[in-house]
Amino acid sequence: SWAESGSWKTPNQAYPDVDFTFAPAAPGQTQLIPNDPIQFTDQTAFYDSNPQGRRWNWLFGDSASSTQQNPVHSYTQPNIYNATLTATDNSNQSCSITKPVNIQLPNPIWKEVNPGG
Repeated sequence: SWAESGSWKTPNQAYPDVDFTFAPAAPGQTQLIPNDPIQFTDQTAFYDSNPQGRRWNWLFGDSASSTQQNPVHSYTQPNIYNATLTATDNSNQSCSITKPVNIQLPNPIWKEVNPGG
């Protein structure tokens, strides 16, 4: 026979729906390159109505971290890093998402030279 357990309670609202975006912080910059700042932007949907007590924990995949909502971070080496955001609501319910951040060497700048001089 099936018996109901009292050890698990349904939360008052849905867990945070965690998401984020990232892009070069410098205006006009389109490539993610070493030592250039990257703006990470929280896109989390919180279902509790009270913004007090919300927390963000970023792990950038290179042993650096942040607790800011929208941090700026730079990577020193080209690589694919797994950036993780864990968002926690004021009821202490949390969820995480991880996205790859591909840091590449900058594209070379080519200059055309007239061979005839």
